[in-house]
Amino acid sequence: MHVIEHDGTGEADSAFEDALKNSAIYRGWQNLMPFLKDVPNIHAFRNKPKHKNDVTLVDAEIVQCGGHLPKGQILYRGGNFQTFDTIINDGPISTSMMPSVARWHAIKVSGEIAIFEVAEDNKIRAFAFKTRGNQKLKHEYEVLLQNNIRLEYEESRSHHNMNILMFKIYANV
Repeated sequence: MHVIEHDGTGEADSAFEDALKNSAIYRGWQNLMPFLKDVPNIHAFRNKPKHKNDVTLVDAEIVQCGGHLPKGQILYRGGNFQTFDTIINDGPISTSMMPSVARWHAIKVSGEIAIFEVAEDNKIRAFAFKTRGNQKLKHEYEVLLQNNIRLEYEESRSHHNMNILMFKIYANV
């Protein structure tokens, strides 16, 4: 909860970032992803508002080039959420490996932080943006999830005037 209390800065945020930077698994996953120049629709999605992209083409690139998420993988998203089960079928969904990034996005839209836990092994495909080299927005530790995701609401908490919602996520096939 330190990330929520202290603007996402400090020891907790640094610990998350250090763990990600030093994770051979996370680095290996990113290395499996093509360069953005080779996935033009994903690249455009990252740089333009969602409504200015063909989300069908973005999703096709995620399905073709992305990796499968393991059961138990945790991802974060800031935004506005419902406290009931929801289907996301209007295009891919942007998440982060960093809770502080989700916090920033939640504040930006007067929303909540969602914690997503992958419920089934190797069912959801995702594109992990690289966080090294000449990458724009690499501080976001962004992971773009495929379209057609089912959010199963688990519980909510409130901490320092920030609502935190927990969901299990499934591929909605």
